Amino acid sequence: MKTIIDIWNTLIQSNTFNFLVMVYLFYYLNKKFNLSNMISKLVQSIENSINSAKNENDSAIDKLNHAKDSVKGLEAEIIERIDNAKKQAAGNAKNISEQAQVKIKQIEENAINVVKSEEKIISEKLLVDTASQSTDLATEKIKKILDENPDIHNKLINRSIEELI
Repeated sequence: MKTIIDIWNTLIQSNTFNFLVMVYLFYYLNKKFNLSNMISKLVQSIENSINSAKNENDSAIDKLNHAKDSVKGLEAEIIERIDNAKKQAAGNAKNISEQAQVKIKQIEENAINVVKSEEKIISEKLLVDTASQSTDLATEKIKKILDENPDIHNKLINRSIEELI
């Protein structure tokens, strides 16, 4: 029994075991929350927004060319519209990038919190198991000592009776 405890203590204290527990936690979190799917959806959303901004920019350029052909005297207005479209596209791209960074940070924080809570649960389970095994070992050892030495058992009974009187 002592060798099993020694092996268990060595296993718990080994970096390999801790690494395997950490890998399992990451695997479990990925399965539970499907982080890769969430991140790919976020990336797809960002790509769609950027493509939309590019399409808006292309559309603005097309309108500019059409306006140049139809009204040659409104060159200043056309230049202004192009600048506004570029600023809007740049603003949209910046907003999308900022929102993506915020969402990524939130996902990372959530993952860290879940890992911490899982670590706490595992630590508590290990503590309870260790305490239970220690109690069982102590009980067995006391019973063995009392079985081997009936005099001690009788002395304890007499002492308890004397304390009651």
